[in-house]
Amino acid sequence: MACLRYSQSVTTACRDAQPGVSKLFIANYADLTSYTVKADGVTVSGITMSGDTKFYGVALNKQVGSFIDTPTINLQNGVAVSKPKVSFKVQGLTVATLTMYKELMQRDVIIVVKTINGLLYGVGFANGLSMTTGTLGTESAVDGFIGASFEIEGIESSPFYLIDDSDFETTLVA
Repeated sequence: MACLRYSQSVTTACRDAQPGVSKLFIANYADLTSYTVKADGVTVSGITMSGDTKFYGVALNKQVGSFIDTPTINLQNGVAVSKPKVSFKVQGLTVATLTMYKELMQRDVIIVVKTINGLLYGVGFANGLSMTTGTLGTESAVDGFIGASFEIEGIESSPFYLIDDSDFETTLVA
């Protein structure tokens, strides 16, 4: 069955999309050298990093990662600001988890989010993202969580970009 049309310019989704994030790629904001926003204003290509800097991948369990934008709009002042947020949990109290927790508390980053559907979105490219809250430790319940949780937020002119680099994972990821 074909998807229904809302109008001639906007087509509704076919309701076959799977929500959620499967992987994150994180890099220091200071290492982002350049990127190109295409004419559509929502797609980015040509991401370059300083020197040999790469993004570091963080694989996520199902249903522990999300990214959203909650804009602040002031009609009287004519201001619209995007406030993207990436939330996720990393299982385990390993050296890598503890190191990531400490580093994210101190550094501004950019994040490329890979959805369960395999699409890539860039978040924080204009001004970077900062960790605003987190937890580290273990819960007491028998099926409780052990590891770290993160909320990383920013203030941007655009909520996030669709990444159009077909070779992103092979050339820019460590």
